[in-house]
Amino acid sequence: MKYTVVIRQPVEPEQLPQLETLLRERIGLRPDQATKLASRRSGRLLKPTGRERAEALRAVFEEVGAQVSLEEVPDESGQTAQAVFSAGGGGIVSDPAALWGFRPSRPWVLPSRRLPVIPLRGSERLTPPA
Repeated sequence: MKYTVVIRQPVEPEQLPQLETLLRERIGLRPDQATKLASRRSGRLLKPTGRERAEALRAVFEEVGAQVSLEEVPDESGQTAQAVFSAGGGGIVSDPAALWGFRPSRPWVLPSRRLPVIPLRGSERLTPPA
């Protein structure tokens, strides 16, 4: 299973130097990487990774007061992402849409494929390719 860390709002500016230091020392980032990561405003903080690394990053951000959560990422089998730890509760959220306050008006279904439009002349009948 892969995990990522999602930040809900930016880290306070006065906390950035401490966060950058912690990212360099505990996560092993280069100074430029730590600066870039610390300045993220919202969204995923890293690509899908192992749980141990994701939890270490979450702990560092929580230490400076950031609102972050650890989330499962869809794996190759196409499973849906599921939030596992929220910043305050530490409980399991069964519906990520509820966590983000977002519900699509209709299901996201893509058409399997579109058939070409072929003009007909006279009484010709064509059947679409199989």
